[in-house]
Amino acid sequence: FRHIDPRDAQILMYEAAPRVLPTFPEDLSAKAQRHLESLGVKIYTNTRVTSVDANGVVAGGQRVRSSTVLWGAGVLASPAGRWLGAAMDKSGKIIVGSDLSVPDHPEIFAIGDTAHVVAPSRNLLGIKSKERMVMPGVAQPAIQAGRYVAALIRRRVAGQPPPGPFWYWDKGDLAIAGRTYALADLRMLRFTGFPAWVVWAVVHIYFLIGFANRFFVMSQWALAFLTKRRQVRVFPEKTYASVNKS
Repeated sequence: FRHIDPRDAQILMYEAAPRVLPTFPEDLSAKAQRHLESLGVKIYTNTRVTSVDANGVVAGGQRVRSSTVLWGAGVLASPAGRWLGAAMDKSGKIIVGSDLSVPDHPEIFAIGDTAHVVAPSRNLLGIKSKERMVMPGVAQPAIQAGRYVAALIRRRVAGQPPPGPFWYWDKGDLAIAGRTYALADLRMLRFTGFPAWVVWAVVHIYFLIGFANRFFVMSQWALAFLTKRRQVRVFPEKTYASVNKS
């Protein structure tokens, strides 16, 4: 990869939704698309990829030849819903109650990518939203749900009354769309560009566990940023085969 000039690559991006980053507000989504296009990325929205093979993809019913395909379609829900015979959404997530328990199974809880959660939310200042929201498939809802369920179980074991229904502290959304370009939707404030990129970097380093991890990642990022080169591990086919044999 060290001898490849990225400017020689043609990057095609296919999005099944009507716009890129569909979970973000439309104005931020439009800015992200304009920035990606300024970098030379060709974006095709409302275009579903239906097949991927060694020769490329089939997108929107047309064959697109490519030797490199990056797939970013998310994760598949756990089969726990089928095991339990519980009600599920179209992606296979269990539709849970207000205390994150499985309906008709108060002793079983589902959180994270296994659960379809609709709950009230509060913004960074603690102001409650008028509408309930579907929890996005990111780390923060899973972390907060895990803490809530742990507290509920502790109370149940101790014979104490359960806490109130689960609610989500919505800290906003961040997404990176370039080397020094990101998008920030803090609900009360929206901005893009380098300031959003700085916020994205600080937040991601802050939530790492332990000072050593923070320092190591920050050092790696700083080196990659200054040199414009990343450390990667590439296993040639012959080397990979010899490793498997050994």
